[in-house]
This record gives sequence, C-alpha cells and structure tokens, in this order.
Amino acid sequence: MTRLGKLTVLAGALLMGASTVSMAQNPRANPSTDFALINGKIHTMDAEGTVAEAIAVEGDEIVYVGDAAGLGDVIGIGTEVIDLDGKMVLPGFVDGHSHPIAGGLIMLGVDLQTDDKDELFSRIREEVESNNDDIILGYGVRFNPWTDGNPTAAMLDEIESERPIYFWAIDGHAAWVNSKALEIAGIDKDTPDTAPGFSFFERDDDGNPTGWIIELPAQMQVLTALIDPTPEFMAPGVQEWMQRFAAAGITAAHDHGIQGMGQDEGFQMLLEFEAEGKLPLRIVGSYYWNDGGVDPLPELTEMQEKYNTDLVQAKYLKINMDG
Repeated sequence: MTRLGKLTVLAGALLMGASTVSMAQNPRANPSTDFALINGKIHTMDAEGTVAEAIAVEGDEIVYVGDAAGLGDVIGIGTEVIDLDGKMVLPGFVDGHSHPIAGGLIMLGVDLQTDDKDELFSRIREEVESNNDDIILGYGVRFNPWTDGNPTAAMLDEIESERPIYFWAIDGHAAWVNSKALEIAGIDKDTPDTAPGFSFFERDDDGNPTGWIIELPAQMQVLTALIDPTPEFMAPGVQEWMQRFAAAGITAAHDHGIQGMGQDEGFQMLLEFEAEGKLPLRIVGSYYWNDGGVDPLPELTEMQEKYNTDLVQAKYLKINMDG
C-alpha cells in the first residue's frame, strides 16, 4: 500500500470513530503494525476531545492511539514510522456532493483558476504557444474577472483562430469556446438552443453565438464534436481529480450522477482503479434517473448488487425532473 493509501485508510478509520479504539496500551505478542505516526497533534474527535501524539495502523484498522510510550507494544521491525514534527492529523473529510468522473472531462489542459484577467490571458497565450495538440483544453475559468458581461469567442480568436479552444468554467456548468470550436460543432445563428431556457448558447443582439455556453447539454453538443470522451480518454483526468481529493484530505465522496460517460462505464472505471490500487478514496455513487417513462428501481437494484466493494458502491437513486 502506498503512503497516500495508508493515510487515506488512517483518516477514514478515524472518521468512523476513533472513540472505539483503545486509548491505552494495546499489548501484542508479535507486533506487525504497518506504520505509525508519531510526534503529532492527532484529533480523535471523541466525546472528550482527546488529542493524541501517536497512532498506529495495521491493514485497515487503527490498533493504537495514545502517547508515544505506548507504541512500543504495537510496532515492530517492519513498521514504517512517520515523524509528524508537531503537525495536525484530522479525520478524513467526506464530500457530500460531487461528480468525480466528470473530472475526467473538466480537469484536462491548462489550469485557468485566477481572478486576475491579465494573468488569465497570459496563461492562455502560454498554453497556445507551447501546446501542439489539435485542440486547446482548459478548466477553472472564474466568473469574478468578468464585470461587464461574459467572455467571448472573439477574445480567444485573437490568440488562436486555427485550432478549437474549449475552456470549462469553474463550476462546470458553463464553457468558453472560440469561433473555431463553434464552427466544427456546426453552431451558428440558425442553430436552435439545445434545451431552450435551460441549456443554450449565449447570443449577441443579432442572434450569433458569442462563445459562452450554458449548462451541460449544450456544452457537450460542442465538446463531443471536438473530442471522443471515451473512458480511455477520460481516465487520466479522473486520476488527477482523485489525487487532488486525497491531497485535500477527502477520504470519501458521494457521486451524485456519473457524467461524461455511461453510468456502468463510470462505475466499471472506478472498480478497475480500485483493483489496480489507484483509487485513494471511497466513492459512494447514485443511479442518475430522469426518464419518467421507465421504472428506475430494477436498474438501481442491479447496480447496487453489481457495484458493492470496499471503495466503490452504487447505493442511491438520484431523481432529476427539472431538466
């Protein structure tokens, strides 16, 4: 198990209730603890608010929490000891609503998370100059810099007009593209909105699309004309998303609807990551349903049985009836 995996197990175990772990010495005849953290401020979150200085983990179980002296009964020659140098340890965080699979589409290309408009365009120019791909991708466009209307295709055309550009907004519910992207997707003045009133192409006074796209149906109408979002294409982005979750201390996430690929494909991808030791957090997923003509319960039951491992579970039904 990698150190990231070990720490994920540790935080997850703390979250499930460190109060059930003995705070006293836990004598063992043949100590085989995998790893121990020492010299830290370990917040157990028990009823007494206990802060310990050492913790030991074997497999997926915390076997000791307490002072450093007690570690002698649970660690052995093969134990990896990590000195925290006074750093804090908290229980793992649980993300209550996210779409981790969608990260495979969103978190590709250049990171555009900045509130400074000059910095934003500088990053875009650098990416265009250094990237030889047929398409320029990016994510994280914030709303703060735009005080006089949303950004436009014309702004991007000045930087790159021969290759399509597709940038995700920070919330994933909008996109910013150049004219070449609209051209390849066949989006022009006469193109009807994908889902009028909900998902559409922002337009100027003459009805021409400006390059700002609202909501996923219209976004995907353009994006799928530029790329083929297969599981193989999305996997690197999903991996990056998961690693960032883990680095932020998130040990479990609720996926409220797999997006960007079929639901079975998404869950299967997660199972493969788990089997390969590449899934650093637990994913509890939903069967996403918005088809009023089909009973979702049989499909939900099948998915609950099919996807039910330690780290990947399809548990819930998400009903979306508003578009």
